[in-house]
Amino acid sequence: MVDSSSDSKKEIPTPATQHSLSATEFGTRVWPGSPHPLGATWDGKGVNVAIFSENAERVELCLFDEKGERETARIALPEYTNQKWHGYFPDLRPGQLYGLRVYGAYDPKSGHYCNAA
Repeated sequence: MVDSSSDSKKEIPTPATQHSLSATEFGTRVWPGSPHPLGATWDGKGVNVAIFSENAERVELCLFDEKGERETARIALPEYTNQKWHGYFPDLRPGQLYGLRVYGAYDPKSGHYCNAA
């Protein structure tokens, strides 16, 4: 898998039965979470975030306002297990716009594409 940082904003997946949920105000709580499943996963109470990277030195979850115009928070994923960075955010809800910043080597010739810019 290739390390990458996305400039595009994504939305926390919403289960089919909960399409009406929208983003909520974010608190600063973050727990260790689980390395599985990969991605941003709503469990009915909060969101687990897990991303695979062999070479990342740090991964941050960046949260954006409802229009995606302003970053409102940047929180480091606190755990690293078997090449997976992860954290659980009990205050996040489906609809929250987010991005990931991946810190580490940028060396395309070696297959490293970390870019926290």
